[in-house]
Amino acid sequence: PWWGRLFLKILEPPVRRFKAKAPPDFAPRPARNGAVVLADFVETHATLLRKWPDWMQADLRRTQVRGVFPVTFPLVLVLQVIPTHMRRHLWQARQVASAPGFPR
Repeated sequence: PWWGRLFLKILEPPVRRFKAKAPPDFAPRPARNGAVVLADFVETHATLLRKWPDWMQADLRRTQVRGVFPVTFPLVLVLQVIPTHMRRHLWQARQVASAPGFPR
């Protein structure tokens, strides 16, 4: 849908506008060991990839998925949002890591 394309455009890095706070349940945790954060990131995405074959059996346009917002999304949009959202997080991490004064 048109709003799905707009949502993807807003998420895609580089972030220019439409900065938004994460919902409370998804707010960043206090500082943790970088290796632990990376391991969590990799495991989360490995889990998603294991589900891929099941998703490919579904009607991607008609199957609705409930996300963090109180609305449903077509599965086809969710499967586009996941990598776009991850690119955004990786872009943000690169911005932080390249900032002056960031420990090397």
